[in-house]
Amino acid sequence: MGHSCCMRALLALPPLFLLSSLQGCNDTGLTAGKQTNDAIPDIVVTPATLDFGPVPEGGVADGQVVIENVGNAALDVTGMSVDGAAFTLVSGPTVLVGPGDVATVSLSYTPVNADDSGFLTIKSNDPDTPSLPVALVGRGAFPVLEIDPSPVDLGQTELCDDEGRTVAFKNVGEADLTITQTLLSGSALSLDEPAWPQTVAPGDQVDVTVHFAPGRVGGVAGELWVDSNDPAGARKATVSAQGVVDGRVSVTDEFRQPDGPWDRTDVMFFVDRSCSMKDDEANLQRNIGILADELSAADSDWQFMVTIDDYGCSEGDFITPETADVPAAFGAALATAPGSYTEAGLTITTRGLERSIGGGCNQGFLREDSKTLIVTVSDEPEQSPEDWSHYTARMRGVAPSAAVVAVVGDLPDGCATAEPGSGYVEAAEATGGVFLSICDADWGEYFSVVGELATSGPQLVFPLSATPDPSTIGVSIDGETSSAWDYEATDNSIVFRSQPSALSLIQVDYDLTRDCGGSGAGDSGAGDSGAGD
Repeated sequence: MGHSCCMRALLALPPLFLLSSLQGCNDTGLTAGKQTNDAIPDIVVTPATLDFGPVPEGGVADGQVVIENVGNAALDVTGMSVDGAAFTLVSGPTVLVGPGDVATVSLSYTPVNADDSGFLTIKSNDPDTPSLPVALVGRGAFPVLEIDPSPVDLGQTELCDDEGRTVAFKNVGEADLTITQTLLSGSALSLDEPAWPQTVAPGDQVDVTVHFAPGRVGGVAGELWVDSNDPAGARKATVSAQGVVDGRVSVTDEFRQPDGPWDRTDVMFFVDRSCSMKDDEANLQRNIGILADELSAADSDWQFMVTIDDYGCSEGDFITPETADVPAAFGAALATAPGSYTEAGLTITTRGLERSIGGGCNQGFLREDSKTLIVTVSDEPEQSPEDWSHYTARMRGVAPSAAVVAVVGDLPDGCATAEPGSGYVEAAEATGGVFLSICDADWGEYFSVVGELATSGPQLVFPLSATPDPSTIGVSIDGETSSAWDYEATDNSIVFRSQPSALSLIQVDYDLTRDCGGSGAGDSGAGDSGAGD
């Protein structure tokens, strides 16, 4: 009766209260409700980069990678692969790696190159890192040959000499280098070397000497090959050298066929009056008598004038054989004040020639049947308003025999004491005159050259300035190749079979040689008679 009442009362309670009461009565430790599963594997690999270090050629190095599972579920390594020919997978985990456990992967390294690299890739059920790369590196402890210097440049060597250059064969590797043989190619090159084979420890070297004993001028190219146990094989260095005579390989001699001898010679001097020319003025004054003597000895009726002012007028009287003191008169003319055209020598000398006729200030300077020479002396380029050709045309219009003698700086670069004499040099070449360098002026010799322009007649023989290799001689007349000549070794001259015309420009090009006293060097035919064929 009481149970049924109680039961009826329980059944009358609301459903929510009933559920709460049932839960509160549970004292078994089991809890009714929703459950979750957060257990996952988590892979960690050390080291991130496995470095096997240096390994000798043919050797093998072992290494290990440790896999650790820092998760709370079993780690399943599903696959491993190695990328890199020098690396091998030896063993890896074959079972699951439990939470907190580790497993070891074993690898080996056999050098293939001086530096090898690759990857170990581990695949697993780690949801965050299903594929994990591990870098693999190693280097072969190989011998490495270095040729120093490379290329080998022996520079210039005089014919009949022997120049040597030390070349080092260095071992810049990490194992013993064994050099077995060498080979040197190239004309006139030779090698001083030890007996092979030679073993060279890492960081050490063995020296050889490359020699060059040229027999001809010109460049030589060769190759130095070295064979060793360097895995890269034989190594090569190019070799270059140049045979020269007095620092030169070739020479161009130019001659202007004289148009004399002339019975009369009229010489006009222009001297740049800038401050830098003081020493050159003194040279002129000291040596002007040589030119006067040269002309007098050739029975030439000569006269000189100096023009400095803007109008080209003579500074003082003309200087003639009757002048008592030629150097003093010349110096007095140089001492006068210049005009504004200090660096425009062609302007002034052209005006001077034009004022030599028609009652001008230089009346009487230009004479019939006279050789006219215009000597310009300057350490600056020609700076007239017009091009040099404008003035040479005007000069020839007044004095058909006019020739410019340019005592100026060398082309194209000048020298320490003079800028290049551009404008003057071209005028001299165009008029059959001559260029004489102011940079190393031997004024006595220079005035002899000036005198020869007036006193020399056409000739067949032209002495060369250096000893040629006869097989290399080339001759042209006014730019046209000529074969009507012979080379005479006894006096080192070009001898024409027919006389080139007056004022023609003769150019002789040739390579140099030297008599080496039968040593074999310089064996280029020097001393034999040759001909232009």
